[in-house]
Amino acid sequence: SNKDKKDSSKAFIWGGILFVVVGLVLIGFSVFYIATYDRVEGIIDVRKTGAHNRKEAYITYEYDDELYEDIGLSSFNAFTMKDGKECAVYINSEKPDEPKTTYFGISIFTILMGIFLIKAYYMSNCERDRL
Repeated sequence: SNKDKKDSSKAFIWGGILFVVVGLVLIGFSVFYIATYDRVEGIIDVRKTGAHNRKEAYITYEYDDELYEDIGLSSFNAFTMKDGKECAVYINSEKPDEPKTTYFGISIFTILMGIFLIKAYYMSNCERDRL
C-alpha cells in the first residue's frame, strides 16, 4: 500500500505543475493582448444570468468611431469589473467586436494553487523519508 501513497502523492506534483503551466499561459495571453492590441476603456454592465444567478459582464465601448454595445466578455473579474464603471479591454483591429480582457488575477491564483500542491507533495515525501 506504500505504492498507492506514492502514486497519490505524484498526483500532487503533476497537478501542481499543470496549475503553474496554465497560470503562465494565461499570463502570456494577457501580455500578448497588452503588447499587440489597442487598449480601450468601456463601461461595464454586470448581469446575473441563468438558474444559478451567475454574474456575466457586458461592455459598451467605442473603437474607430464605431460604438459597440453590450458585447459579452469571455470572463468576469469581480475585483476589476464593477457595474457602471469603466474597464479596460484590448481590441484586435481586425476583430473589433471581440474585446479581450487580461487574466492576471486568475493567473496568480492558479500559480499559487500549483505551488501549494507542489509544496504538499514535497512535505508528504519528507515526512515519509523520515519514518
